[in-house]
Amino acid sequence: MSASVTENPELNRYEIREDDQLAGFLNYTETGATRDFSHTEVDEAFSGRGLASKLVRGALDDARTKKFEVVPSCSLVRHFLGKNPEYMEVVDTQSRARLEASA
Repeated sequence: MSASVTENPELNRYEIREDDQLAGFLNYTETGATRDFSHTEVDEAFSGRGLASKLVRGALDDARTKKFEVVPSCSLVRHFLGKNPEYMEVVDTQSRARLEASA
């Protein structure tokens, strides 16, 4: 099965689909050059497949490419960042300081 992450700007979210079925999403709000990643959800029918991590990774990669700073309001995004410090450069300065202090 193949999973892909795409942005759905009309709904202010990233979506992950597996074989064309919506498996989950990550909501964001955008203010200037900042995106606040506020909520991540994966449908229970797709749990246990690593899709949440793939979704967060795809959203962070897209934010990096588009030069957005990310505010990780979502606990799942914060958890992902704790395990993948190579993405800290995408995080806004205040959030990065808080995350590094709690590590």
